[in-house]
Amino acid sequence: MTWKAMAAEQACDVLDFWLQASWPLTRDEVVGLAGELGWTADSEGTLSNPADGLSQPAVRAVDDLNGDFASMNFWLTDVIKDPSAEDEAFLNDRYTLFVREGKKRWGSPKLGRDALPSATWHTGGARITIGRSRRAVTAEFITPQYAVVLQKLGE
Repeated sequence: MTWKAMAAEQACDVLDFWLQASWPLTRDEVVGLAGELGWTADSEGTLSNPADGLSQPAVRAVDDLNGDFASMNFWLTDVIKDPSAEDEAFLNDRYTLFVREGKKRWGSPKLGRDALPSATWHTGGARITIGRSRRAVTAEFITPQYAVVLQKLGE
């Protein structure tokens, strides 16, 4: 099976796009900006990334208690239902390429020590994590104001 993934440069361009935003923003403001990436939103403001043609276009998003946009998580690769050894190699290779590109842009990440790898950068006040789950590679972007909240909570 042939799986799709965003190019590492493109994935980091998307994350850089969000780093450059004038935070804090409301969900409506984020939805407006997301259109510049080819992302869409339904009538309730639920974001989707159809532009990259991945098997899972949903963008999981969270607002904070003040109504400001807090974080988003989106897929960088297709989601593989039952990964074979070949699929595992594909996901590992893609993860490595994403982290390598992130390192070029944002410096050395903090590497997660869990069963599955992750790389986290604290840059521009925001927090970016690229993670390798069992079935996909994802990116998480936490806004600068929400990163402060999480830091105060010890996360």
